[in-house]
Amino acid sequence: MPKSTYYYEISKVDTVGFRNAELTEEIKKIFEQHKGRYGVRRVYRELLRRGNIVNHKKSTTYHAFPWIARQKDLKRNIIHSRAK
Repeated sequence: MPKSTYYYEISKVDTVGFRNAELTEEIKKIFEQHKGRYGVRRVYRELLRRGNIVNHKKSTTYHAFPWIARQKDLKRNIIHSRAK
């Protein structure tokens, strides 16, 4: 990789990262407002209702809100541990 390309790439501002940070904060607000009861589909619908223009795939990614996946894993582990 040329030296000029390297320095050009590291100097660019990550605008997608800023947009994702705002979206992630909005998703966290929705999730906390509804006491962790909203899943991926309901969060997506709430984002649309609040006027955010977002693709459903963006709101369903594991990276967008991993705490929902952890809640699901915790529930699954509790159910399996009770079955034993």
